[in-house]
Amino acid sequence: MYFKNLCRLAYKMTIKSEQVVNHSEMSSASPAEVTDDSLFLGFVNIEHASNRCGLHKIYSFLHLTLQEYLAAVYIASLPYTGQRKLIKKYATLEELTQVWLFYFGIVENTQTAITETLTILIKAIVYKAKSDTFLYQCAFESQLKSVCDEVLNTVLETSEFGLFCRSVSPMDFVAMEYVFSKSLPVLRTFSIEDCIFDMQCASKFVSFVSSKCDMSCIKGVTIHECDLESQCIHKLICSLNHHCICEISLSECGLVSSSLMILGNLLKDSKSLQSLDISGNNNIGCDGMEALVEGFRINKTIKTLRVSPSDFSNDPSILKILLCNNKLKNLELLEYHEIQDLYRYQLICHSAMEGLQCNTSIETVEMNSVPIEVRPFMCMLCTNTTITSIELVDCVLEGDCEITDLNQNMCLHRLNILESKNITIGFYSGLKLLCGLVELYIFGVGSNILSSNSISSLYAGIGCMNLQSLTLCDFIIAPEAAEILAKLVTNNQSLQYAHFDKLCSDGIRILCSSIRSCSLEKLSLSRNSIGPEAGQYLAHLINNNCRIQDVLLDDNQLGSEGIVALTKDICNCCVKSMDISYNNIGPGAGAVLAELINNNQSMNVINLSSNKLNSDDIIALSTNLKGCSMENIDLSDNFISSDAGEALVDLITNNKIERMNLSGNRLGSQCTRKLEAYRQNCDFTIDDFESESDSFVSSDSDSSDSDIIEVDEQ
Repeated sequence: MYFKNLCRLAYKMTIKSEQVVNHSEMSSASPAEVTDDSLFLGFVNIEHASNRCGLHKIYSFLHLTLQEYLAAVYIASLPYTGQRKLIKKYATLEELTQVWLFYFGIVENTQTAITETLTILIKAIVYKAKSDTFLYQCAFESQLKSVCDEVLNTVLETSEFGLFCRSVSPMDFVAMEYVFSKSLPVLRTFSIEDCIFDMQCASKFVSFVSSKCDMSCIKGVTIHECDLESQCIHKLICSLNHHCICEISLSECGLVSSSLMILGNLLKDSKSLQSLDISGNNNIGCDGMEALVEGFRINKTIKTLRVSPSDFSNDPSILKILLCNNKLKNLELLEYHEIQDLYRYQLICHSAMEGLQCNTSIETVEMNSVPIEVRPFMCMLCTNTTITSIELVDCVLEGDCEITDLNQNMCLHRLNILESKNITIGFYSGLKLLCGLVELYIFGVGSNILSSNSISSLYAGIGCMNLQSLTLCDFIIAPEAAEILAKLVTNNQSLQYAHFDKLCSDGIRILCSSIRSCSLEKLSLSRNSIGPEAGQYLAHLINNNCRIQDVLLDDNQLGSEGIVALTKDICNCCVKSMDISYNNIGPGAGAVLAELINNNQSMNVINLSSNKLNSDDIIALSTNLKGCSMENIDLSDNFISSDAGEALVDLITNNKIERMNLSGNRLGSQCTRKLEAYRQNCDFTIDDFESESDSFVSSDSDSSDSDIIEVDEQ
């Protein structure tokens, strides 16, 4: 009994992050006859400390590891119902991390109930987002096949093995080897990212991969930003099945020439490899690159290539030869680090553009963090006849472009420019050469301002094209540019979708009053800080453009006043879907929202989430909305309480509503149960109200004496 009390004390101390207790606390665990000389079975250390009252005894376990082990013994000694209750309460507590490792090694998996308890604990550990290596260690400590199976079922998704942690120890791979040997899963891919391996750990890793993973079934390998010795990479590549592997990614792994020679041989032999990523390896010499080019020349299956232009600084012509490969379909050029020698880098990029000009198979190109000279870039586009999609991410566009001597391009359909800098007027004007462009997406960098000159150049470039989708996102659009933008939208009769944000109040007023009889079917004015005064302008825009069916006004500041103005001036429009979430609407907007829906019979989807609608608003909405037919009403993340229960029932029964989202409100369990009876009328989403015993408590919650679970041990 004394030992059990000692274990109980160790558990309490661990829960409260304590390592020292006073005499009264220790006495509660020790029988009266135990003396200081017995040293509490050799587990406890006794010291003397002084305070105002003089010397007094303090007690601590000989080592924190011993304290954690005894805490695990206490948990394992409880009835399984008590264990489950404790696990649900404290599974995610950081102080119990080592305790759970001991617990897995102590508990006897002889009952179905214990198996279920361990399953709950495993899921709780995943809920806390601990690393997968910790789960493998837990399974290794248990030495139980059932636990290994449960861990792999939890960790592996669709036969994919992943390891994503900064530091990996050799013991982690020992644990993984054991788990895999017990369960023998069939892996299709494995990914290892951002891991640091020492030589011993790297050796264990290769041993694990080659012995416990059936490499004949591996179709994809990803190793990114890992400190692996070249010898380990060599062994890994050599162990792959050349007739099965489809994807290899070895980015930022310190590849050297010898690594690429082996990779080149794999390319020659492979009949299945379709994707290769060797970006971010700037120590590769010419010999390695030449071996890679030779492998590409012989390979017949490779479709996707990801490289860093700076890796070819020793001989830029090799990149040109590589990109002339007429089997590639997808290319990504990206840089991980800042360019040091810009002049040298421009020579490499020239070679890349020349290679793409000669390529007659490539369809999609992505450039990430690559400085781009506009003239060679536009020359490449006007020469290549197969590229249909280009994405420029965080690039710097340098120089201007004289386009009079360039041919038109009819093949490029999609151009995305994200967070790129120095987009010049000449570049916008040069877009007129891309006559086949269907989608143009330009995402600024926050401080970029689209002036009237820029918009005029953009209008000159795309004003008369067959463009169907235009997005100008995260630009500050000057008020004087809004009128030209409206002209662009009105005159381009093929345009079906447009998105503009960061328009000021004057810009919104000018845009809304100037767009008439356009071909738009979907218009997004999200994130424009639109205030209440813009409600009437938006109504005029909708009334004057009868083709618009979807309107996105989310993340603005319309408020209840703006909705009143919008509702007053809009009637019998063709809009089918309206998103006015995140608009500070309510309280007191229920009746006007009902009027908005009643007066526009074509509207069957409305998003009202993340506003300030309360129960009174729902009551008003239910009272004024009768006989309406809606596909979806989103009322999530408002301030609707259980007082609206009857009104919600009336809303569902008096109208034909296919779907309704009520999650993120304060309906309570009683209201939820009432609504469940009407699920056949409406497919609604609602929060599940679990009892406290069924939910996990955050590990950073305080654990006082009153919080610690007292379990009946009888």
